[in-house]
Amino acid sequence: MTAECILVMQMARLGDLIQTMPLLCRLRAIYPTARLNVLTDRIGEPLLTGHPAVDEVIPVDLAQLSQLLRQDSWGAYQQIAGLVQSLQQQRYDLVLNINFSSLTRLLAYLLQVPRVLGYQPTADGRGLIRSPWLAYIYALVHARRFNRINLVDVFRHLAPAAEFPELAPVLFGGQDQPPGYTSTLRLIALQLGSRHHRRRWPVAFYATLSQRLIQAYDLRLLLLGIKDECQLGENLLRALPVAYRERVINLQGRTSLAELSDWLAQAQLLVTGDTGTMHLAAYLGVPVLALFMGPALCFETGPYGNGHYVLQAEPDCHPCAEARASCDHAGCRQMIRPEMAAAVIDHLLGGEALCLDSAAWPGVQLYRSESDALGVNYRPQLARPWTFVNLVGQAYRRAGQQLLGIDGPGLPPNSWGYLPSGMRREMLFRKLEKFQQVLRKGNSQTAGEPELQEALVPLAAFQQELRRQAQLPGYFLPNLNADGDQYGACVTDFLWSSLEGWLSQAKGLET
Repeated sequence: MTAECILVMQMARLGDLIQTMPLLCRLRAIYPTARLNVLTDRIGEPLLTGHPAVDEVIPVDLAQLSQLLRQDSWGAYQQIAGLVQSLQQQRYDLVLNINFSSLTRLLAYLLQVPRVLGYQPTADGRGLIRSPWLAYIYALVHARRFNRINLVDVFRHLAPAAEFPELAPVLFGGQDQPPGYTSTLRLIALQLGSRHHRRRWPVAFYATLSQRLIQAYDLRLLLLGIKDECQLGENLLRALPVAYRERVINLQGRTSLAELSDWLAQAQLLVTGDTGTMHLAAYLGVPVLALFMGPALCFETGPYGNGHYVLQAEPDCHPCAEARASCDHAGCRQMIRPEMAAAVIDHLLGGEALCLDSAAWPGVQLYRSESDALGVNYRPQLARPWTFVNLVGQAYRRAGQQLLGIDGPGLPPNSWGYLPSGMRREMLFRKLEKFQQVLRKGNSQTAGEPELQEALVPLAAFQQELRRQAQLPGYFLPNLNADGDQYGACVTDFLWSSLEGWLSQAKGLET
């Protein structure tokens, strides 16, 4: 289908905006002559200015609008009405709404464009429709341990293309080298802060790692972060010997987004938690060592692209809910030890082989990002036995790929681990076969097996969401029956066949 004027609405955080850029590149490849505009928060405007896929950035001051809604509802109404009027003048024929928000849903409804992809308003504007792909992602969020689909690919596959056309990364500041940088500097960047304390590696561990790196390499450490994170940097500097502090360049709270981009582009590596800085570095092609814990799950929001590494803390309760008032297992922030991060950095900087002993890394897995037919996946580097969660998670990923109609292999099962032995093998086979039985026959006798019950949650949520939407006014999807079950039946078949193929292969290894 053709489009002459396209609007992408992305009003979420900076990290989400960066994760939208591959979608913009794909849209530009599909519609090379179309006008492509992006509606975004004013804070993210510098990231898109000059981007080769974007014709115009339309900034909205969300902080000011939010304050106006509380203090002057009539003034807020006038501001939104003015925005709608200016957008209508563009005569868009395609809108991509990739935010689950009241504002973007309202705009998508008022614009009355021929096609809306992503989150679509109902015919009366009161309800919300998710495409089957977004409904599937929504369902996986109900049991995050089984989600194996990166948010970048969630956005990217909203555009109707089978291949990923890449555009070269853009230095948003437009400078090859930032002020104060010389080519003799070897830089490792550290992003100490994150938006939630449960995602944040302890500063004491960053300090230990920093001291180890300064001792081992001729380099400078680059401290990145916003003004509110300056205390973290000061704590790190105080923990270093005085002689080492001159090897640290502290840019916390001192860079614009353009300057941050320019400095990041000069770094040999970024060490970070799950942050917007991480997504920016990955987009610019800077190698990333990401430290994930608490609510952060690398399969969902890990660094996008090939060759990045993620140290993931994996207690039984991970990933937790960020909104929880308390945490009974805060020790996950202590699981990733500085020596683990140092071993990965030695491999990346010095070319040393990764000598990985699973027993020495309890509760932690090291992943390396790789591409498959769907997008980016994460291959475990520590050899461990296959688990029910990982195998079913990969089956859900494969089912999502088939839902989109994408051909091509995923990562082979031998890349996820190895076949356990003895009783553990028999228990794994039994649980997978029972899961298949439930899929095929609808047998819900799973009492006393919480892991099996949890594995069925995304499928049930997907079917329930499609049934809900089938009752909405003006809702129509091809090949969808009155109860909204056909897509759910397809996913059920995809899951069953993926696991059947793996079980046949695994049982063949026994002979």
